[in-house]
Amino acid sequence: LRIVDCDTTLRVFSAFFVVRTLAEDTNFHADWVEGAGQNALTLMTPLRDYPTTHNFQLLYQDIDGKVCRYRYRKGEAICFGESFVHSTEPGAANDPKMPHAYLCFTFGSDREQHWSEVIKTLDSYQSRMLAHSSGKLQLTSIGKFIACGVCNNARCLSAGGFDGCNYRHPCIQKQGQPDE
Repeated sequence: LRIVDCDTTLRVFSAFFVVRTLAEDTNFHADWVEGAGQNALTLMTPLRDYPTTHNFQLLYQDIDGKVCRYRYRKGEAICFGESFVHSTEPGAANDPKMPHAYLCFTFGSDREQHWSEVIKTLDSYQSRMLAHSSGKLQLTSIGKFIACGVCNNARCLSAGGFDGCNYRHPCIQKQGQPDE
């Protein structure tokens, strides 16, 4: 049984930590844009068992739209693809100085034909660097912005300053530098 359409191997696209201390409300979403199918997947696993298990877990919608709950356990992981609608369950870490931390991997097909759909999700705020389906490392849009070292101004970030590198950054354009 082959779940991911690969030529030779599964490709790890990115790895990062998800760290949480508080979730005041649900934020149901799917990690992957429509079209990625099962050729791009997310895997999440907690770094330890946390004392808070009556809340602050993973909520998800089953195939009928019913909200269900997954309890994180050290040594176990959950893996999901395009249509998996989920949210952090409202709640909080017992101690704000001891956040809940999870190791997260995105991975999937090594086939170039799927990359245009995969990159629509990966080229975002999750990681500054990723591996292309070919295995070549590249910066994401936020990675290019950080690498420019131009501005850490939250106003610029909210204005879309990370959508490209320095020549597209609003602070540089305001400074009258040439648009390359």
